[in-house]
Amino acid sequence: MRVKKNLDKIIYDQVIDSFILGEYKMDDTISLDLLCEKYEVSRTPVVQAIKLLVNDGVLEKLSNGRVVVPTFDQSQIKNICDVRLMIEKHAIEHLLTEAEDISSLNDQLEICARKCKEYLEQENFLELSKADLRFHRVLVSGAKNEYLFELYKRIQGQFLIANYLVLPLKNRDFHSTVDDHYKLLGYLRARDMELANQLIADHINNIFYIITSQR
Repeated sequence: MRVKKNLDKIIYDQVIDSFILGEYKMDDTISLDLLCEKYEVSRTPVVQAIKLLVNDGVLEKLSNGRVVVPTFDQSQIKNICDVRLMIEKHAIEHLLTEAEDISSLNDQLEICARKCKEYLEQENFLELSKADLRFHRVLVSGAKNEYLFELYKRIQGQFLIANYLVLPLKNRDFHSTVDDHYKLLGYLRARDMELANQLIADHINNIFYIITSQR
């Protein structure tokens, strides 16, 4: 059973990698048979991985049973970004007003930020993108709200589609991403909520404008 679960997660992660690398387009149909062939596995772990991807907003299952890559217009992308911003701001406000000790969380964020910097220096943009996703997920985990965290996972999954299927990795400026991580970490350590919230707003809004300018 443990092997099966690990295989589900491996396929899940591989599909996420494919999205970050821009190997799909919005409204593409996902063929379970092709995934089985690609990863050389039986249908069961692929089905389970697809369920996880649908649950996390990365894929969409239609009423006819077809599994597709979601399609988002500019208004929907704006809504996704707005919800993401609200959740991350809430996490920051919780950390700086209710949490007594955030040193452990800051340490986790620093590890993610350092990984992003290392991957940037190596020009490993796939791993950098995944470390960036982890950074923001760790930030939201600081709110200590499991329901909010599950909602954020879905929003982040939808944001992944809207983001990486529009703007290829090679056309991105990851230097600003890495810089923003360290700036945010500094504001959190200084317990400066105003600057932390402003930075996260600028960070997410800038991504929205970049995405929509490519459409």
